[in-house]
Amino acid sequence: MDKDLQKFLEYLSIEKNYSKYTIRNYEIDINKFIMYCLEKNINKYKITYREIKSYLGKLYDFKYTSKTVSRHISALRGF
Repeated sequence: MDKDLQKFLEYLSIEKNYSKYTIRNYEIDINKFIMYCLEKNINKYKITYREIKSYLGKLYDFKYTSKTVSRHISALRGF
């Protein structure tokens, strides 16, 4: 697991007191994003608006609901 992701998940658990369910979903969402960045050869810390928009478009292509996409956005903002 990505070291920064692990630290973020610990932060959500300890500091934010998020439920295990929420933390697990955030982990899945952020891992999907990390995999997308690796596939597209994008630095996950220097991503542009256009690249994020493309990623979100891909989520809609997979028929994710707007609620699920919103959770992805929330997870990525926090990360």
